[in-house]
Order: sequence, then C-alpha cells, then structure tokens
Amino acid sequence: MAQVAVRIAEVTFGPEHPNAAAAPEKLSEVYQTQGKYAEAEPPFKRALDIREQVLGAESPEVALSLNSPGNL
Repeated sequence: MAQVAVRIAEVTFGPEHPNAAAAPEKLSEVYQTQGKYAEAEPPFKRALDIREQVLGAESPEVALSLNSPGNL
C-alpha cells in the first residue's frame, strides 16, 4: 500500500516536488519498523535526494531527513 502512495505522490506533485518526498520517507519508515533495513534505504535516499535538489543541502527539512538513517 505504501508503495502505491509513493507512485500517487509522484504523479500528483511531480517526482521532484518536495511534497513527493514524504511518501518514500514514510515507506522507508514502514520498512524500518518491519526490520527490513535493506529495503528501507532506497526510498529514504529518494526522499533525501528530492529534498536536497529542491530545497538545498542546508535546508532544515534536509537536516530532519538526515536524522532517519540513524534508525537504519
């Protein structure tokens, strides 16, 4: 279901829109909760890449995203 949400967000907002980063980040959190750490990394990186490209590496939202890999 979360994978479908990622696709919907990318279609709705566009793949490089900051709002599209929330869905892969949540998918990553789902995988982390399930202990599927290898599966959690790609959607996390996707969300981080979107935010860095759109908001810049110094953005507070990027900094918040960087907190997530500590859980991987």
